[in-house]
Amino acid sequence: MTSPGVGSRVGRGLIGLVVAAALGLFGQWPAASFVRQAAAALPPYGTDGRGNPQSTDCQSTVTAGQSIDAAIGKAAAGAVVCVKAGDYSGQTVHLNRSKVTVRSNGVAKIKNAVVTGAGTTLDGFTVVGAAYLNPEAGIDFAGSDQKIVHNLVNGRQLAYGIRCDPCHRSTVSRNTVTNLQNYGLFVGAGAGAQITWNNVYDLHADRVNDLDVDGVRFLGAHTIRNNYIHDINQFKSKPDSTGDTPHTDCFQTYDTGRKFSGTVIEANICVRVSRQCLIAQNDTAKTYEISGIVFRDNICETYDSQGINLGSLKGVRIENNLVLSGFQYQVVSLEEQDTGLANTDTTIINNILVRAKSDAFTYERIGKTTNEKFLNNLEMLDTSIVPRDAAFQQTRGPYAAFRTSDFTSYRAYIARLAVLDRGVPGNTSPTDLAGRPRVAGPATDLGPYELGACGRQC
Repeated sequence: MTSPGVGSRVGRGLIGLVVAAALGLFGQWPAASFVRQAAAALPPYGTDGRGNPQSTDCQSTVTAGQSIDAAIGKAAAGAVVCVKAGDYSGQTVHLNRSKVTVRSNGVAKIKNAVVTGAGTTLDGFTVVGAAYLNPEAGIDFAGSDQKIVHNLVNGRQLAYGIRCDPCHRSTVSRNTVTNLQNYGLFVGAGAGAQITWNNVYDLHADRVNDLDVDGVRFLGAHTIRNNYIHDINQFKSKPDSTGDTPHTDCFQTYDTGRKFSGTVIEANICVRVSRQCLIAQNDTAKTYEISGIVFRDNICETYDSQGINLGSLKGVRIENNLVLSGFQYQVVSLEEQDTGLANTDTTIINNILVRAKSDAFTYERIGKTTNEKFLNNLEMLDTSIVPRDAAFQQTRGPYAAFRTSDFTSYRAYIARLAVLDRGVPGNTSPTDLAGRPRVAGPATDLGPYELGACGRQC
């Protein structure tokens, strides 16, 4: 349907209105739930920081007190350099030779890594940084076909955990990024990077540096799948002279003068983040520099006035998500930016959209929209989100690397709703958030999970 104009709103329950607070599905989160849970029962997000024990293919070995760069300088294409456990925190690793793997066989602490060689792999290190913003990034890489895997980035003085710009066909997988100033994963220009199974949490700025605090900042046509982003508390950061604290989001992008189209963000869990789940804005360009974003099969529980904000974009598809937000205005906002471009060709279908307050709206248009489809979404009111927000915003951590309820409670929440086989065709993802076939019956289910034959028993 086409928007009737500025400030128009879709109301409070086109398919259904459910006050879920009475169901007691979540309840309050006690302080004890911040204690780390047993890792054995958890999905394989991130790393525990113990490195990769594989050593049978090592062509050379570095031990504590030796130079990692010296071993890299002697390595031929295809070589594997293994680094034994030890404190190398005075060293910057320069992985500048093509098709070389540098692997930590234990807890090997380095200051940072700069990866420029094509087809290289950095595997299993613990990155601790050094002085404030020197280096800026724990792992900085640029180029093509690189793999950044199984690394733990935990450096309080770092602004970026893992940063690539540009990155083409690269893999950033099963890394844990925590306890740094600003950006967990910064995925810059380029195309074809696979950002998967990373655990990003507990980011906060303890100095004012005019940067946001985001789980993932993306500026190219990449795939961001199966990541766990959680416990990013805006009020843990230091306020500036006006009292403002950095804007904290799970996923953010904006126009930079480099066009991109076709980013896929799917099957991620974004919970307990102070502001928005997805904010994407073409806010300065006079043409559509950002287009074709697909945002599907995600869980979002964020605590701002809106969960998803789209600003002057083209061809965005929002489908089969569970989004809990809407504290003041709306769960989803389409907002015309100062560029004057309308949001156009926007599709929002098969979602479960949950607002926290009765005076908020599910969906709002601010400015022009054209060729818009908002259909077949389950709209709900759940006031139990409000005390969860208040409880979280008062905490200051440290936060646990995992919370087991994040992988069970949202599915249980959905299973009690009228979502089974209620979806309309269109989702081309082969699997749901849990990795099961996307369609397990006569039609897809609403939301990120395909409940299938087990229905409410799952």
